Amino acid sequence: MQGLFDFILTRVTPDRLIGDKAYGSDALDDQLAAEGTYLFVPHRRNRKPEHVTQDGRSQRRYKRR
Repeated sequence: MQGLFDFILTRVTPDRLIGDKAYGSDALDDQLAAEGTYLFVPHRRNRKPEHVTQDGRSQRRYKRR
């Protein structure tokens, strides 16, 4: 993901980033949160309930994209 931001010509980071289930990792979520970007990725079916980080509002936003 960092490689994607390196190719962007502007220095502005997005407020929100929407990805598919392949981007669903805690490490990426923590890294982008440290940079001020909210990562929304729908959870995989086998995600443990204690690691759930999304709420219903974000899921509706993902469906409307």
